[in-house]
Amino acid sequence: IGDITRKLSIFNSSNFFLMPQRYHLNLDIVKMLNDNKHYHIFYYKYLGENEKCKTFVVHHLLNEIVRNLQHAKYPVCIIIEELRYLVPKNSVGYNLVLANSLTQKLSIIRSKGKGVSVLCTSQVYDDLHEGVVNSFSEYFYGRTSVRIELKKVTESLTKKISSELPGLKANHFLRVVRENEKINKIIIPLPTHMHKEP
Repeated sequence: IGDITRKLSIFNSSNFFLMPQRYHLNLDIVKMLNDNKHYHIFYYKYLGENEKCKTFVVHHLLNEIVRNLQHAKYPVCIIIEELRYLVPKNSVGYNLVLANSLTQKLSIIRSKGKGVSVLCTSQVYDDLHEGVVNSFSEYFYGRTSVRIELKKVTESLTKKISSELPGLKANHFLRVVRENEKINKIIIPLPTHMHKEP
């Protein structure tokens, strides 16, 4: 019992992880999925420094969202910022568990075709877990001024796509559909207060 208690200690009462089923702070994922008047933002900064705990939160939330998608009455958009911190290229241990789970969840979401979009960002393309990267059906490439990054990205793309990348301006992107490598140049006007190095 002491062993189990120690392992569960990361989910301490201040984070409200292990609570009774009817606890008033429990998330109602179905209610959130059907709320088209608000954005629901999950932020794990205040969970402390425990990376396993943060990974568990992301893993659990994605599981709950995917498990309850059949109840969604409106389109759902899931946005995950800086994916490379959650599923780095050489993922091991709990990061690998999350990478495999995310790869599977993305496949399930695509197969449902129920108006669900998943947008993930990363400033460094080459730092992402390959299985997760290959699970997306579309990619948006923005301008990069780092030569090593540009070289790594262009090596993994066709000549047609890689020749377009160096000339991109701020707010200009290449939209690439993975299935047929169809390319569109698009402009996404970012607010002036925003960091402009997507």
